[in-house]
Amino acid sequence: TVILNVVGSGQATPIDFTGGSVSNSSFDPTTFQVMYAGNGTVKLNGGAHTTAMIYAPNAAVSLNGGGDFYGSVVGSTIDDSGGAKIHYDRRLSGEFFVVGNAMMSSFSWKKY
Repeated sequence: TVILNVVGSGQATPIDFTGGSVSNSSFDPTTFQVMYAGNGTVKLNGGAHTTAMIYAPNAAVSLNGGGDFYGSVVGSTIDDSGGAKIHYDRRLSGEFFVVGNAMMSSFSWKKY
C-alpha cells in the first residue's frame, strides 16, 4: 500500500497524474491513496485507466483524457472535461472511514 501525502502550498498544480503516469494494475484503490489538504488543482487521467483513492477536499479536481478512474475522488469541485468515467468501488464504504460527521441511514419513530 502506498499513501502519498502531498504538501503543495503556493503551487497551482501540486498533483498532476496526466499522461498515464500512474499505474495500479491490481484494480484495488486501497493500494494507492493520495491525500492533499491544499487548495491547488489536482489533475487526473490522461488516456490510461487509473485506480486510486484521492482525498483532496479543498482542491479543484480535474479529470481529463477520457481514461477510466476506479476508486473514489473527494474534492471541492470535480470537473470532467475529457469524458472520463468514475467507477466508485462500493467496497470502500464498508472498509474505510468516512471523513466528517456520520450520516443517518434510516430513522423510525417506533419504540423498540
